[in-house]
Amino acid sequence: MIKAFLISFRLRNTYKANGFIYFLRQLPLVKKLIPAKAYKSRGLKRLANVVAWIREFVTAFLWKGIYLLIVFGIVLSMHEGAEASAFLNAFFFLTLAGGFLNTQLFDPTNDKYYAIILMGMNAKDYTVSNYIYFLIKVIVGFLPLTCLFAFLLDLGPLWGVGMMLYVLFVKLVFAAFILWDDVKDSKLGTVSSEEEKRMAVLVWIAAALLCVLGFGLPYTGLVFPVWVYGLILGLLFLMSVPSAIYIFLCRDYQRVCRELLKKAPAFSSQATSQNQLVQTQTLKRIEYTKDDVQTKKQGYAYFNALFFARHRKILVKPARRICVVSVILFAAMAVACRLNRDFYEASNEMLLNMLPFFLFVMYLIHPGRSMTQAMFMNCDHSMLSYRFYRQPRVILSLFVERLKSLTLISLIPAGCIAAEMAALLAITGGTQTPVNYVLIIVTILMMSVFFSVHYMVLYYLLQPYNIQLESRNAAYGIANWLTYLVCYMAMSRRVPTMIFGTAMTGFCILYIVIALILVYRMAPKTFKLR
Repeated sequence: MIKAFLISFRLRNTYKANGFIYFLRQLPLVKKLIPAKAYKSRGLKRLANVVAWIREFVTAFLWKGIYLLIVFGIVLSMHEGAEASAFLNAFFFLTLAGGFLNTQLFDPTNDKYYAIILMGMNAKDYTVSNYIYFLIKVIVGFLPLTCLFAFLLDLGPLWGVGMMLYVLFVKLVFAAFILWDDVKDSKLGTVSSEEEKRMAVLVWIAAALLCVLGFGLPYTGLVFPVWVYGLILGLLFLMSVPSAIYIFLCRDYQRVCRELLKKAPAFSSQATSQNQLVQTQTLKRIEYTKDDVQTKKQGYAYFNALFFARHRKILVKPARRICVVSVILFAAMAVACRLNRDFYEASNEMLLNMLPFFLFVMYLIHPGRSMTQAMFMNCDHSMLSYRFYRQPRVILSLFVERLKSLTLISLIPAGCIAAEMAALLAITGGTQTPVNYVLIIVTILMMSVFFSVHYMVLYYLLQPYNIQLESRNAAYGIANWLTYLVCYMAMSRRVPTMIFGTAMTGFCILYIVIALILVYRMAPKTFKLR
């Protein structure tokens, strides 16, 4: 069993090291520095093993410490004067919720799929040895931390040991129950997807109720006496002994693993079917009518007009909803400004200094990501297999048509919000610099145009989807993450409208020009089926 664990650990590290190399080789500039033979580098694998051991040691304490610190902080802020009993109550119920959600025994991970299904390792040796390692991390990670928090709450070190044992016993009992249930299902036949969904919903509801009880019961005064926790710990110990015996003696691991590991991401047919389900759901949102589009356009301009006309549900309807919501919010703020003088003055000051906030708003409401996904799944996924569709002239002409259509549709909610913000500024007292009205409108509109160009350029330069409809481009993911990070950080900035509006408008114009040049030169080479 020890040998099986060491093999599985090296396999997991090799898989993650190869995944990291693949991630780096997807980056445009780094790819040239890392050759394909890096996958067979023994030195790199040894380095990955060292990093993995360090990561295992750090994570054994890190997430558990964050979890206990969050519980401790919430208890201190909500239950002043009764911190110890409130902490024990929260820890008791949240650990039960964790028993529902995190058993680890049969998590369908790629390394388990590779080891048990592809390499034919003994399922029991692999699963049990890795579960023992998981329990050891629970003991080593929780014991010093629970003792520390027990000391901070004046409970004594024995309470720290008891809390660690409580987590251990809960893990064993829930793991044994899930193993028994999976063995039963594997003997009776596969469970239907509807039943799985129903059970998943019930599990999440139960976990949510336990979380509510954990933090809510102290408010009602229904906190258990201290001796009750000791009694519960004793009962769990009695339940954990047969649970551990069942886990170690069960003989049906091979059958259960083969069934459950079909859900692993590496199980290609399952992954493909999930992506096809996404495509099917997208196709259901297409509107087919006899007169899909009334236009005099021809060629690829007509092809694009037909595509956007059939995707009205994805584009126009959300834009209308955003406009309706923004009008309601505008009316509510206008009324509030008339009724409350303090809110009146604060709103005026906010409008003159919080224009960066609308960068995040435009990021949230822009349909660029969903639309480019629909472009690939409902059009380019098929059309890119034809040679004529990959010709530079076709790619560039269709890019221009798509960009114009996406920009016009995204300007509908942006224009509505921009007009409302300018009107609200006038209602709240206006400004001594009339150009601020123009800057508010122009800047918000330019933000919308910026995101239209940004998402289209990323799609054409990086084209993240492969033939299985999976998004596998690391650079595309990093670019989207950086976009979110910049917009989120801008949300809290307070910059005068004159400064931010001028700078943002200039940046958008410069970015759009550079991006369009890059697309013109590079898109014919990068926009392809992977």
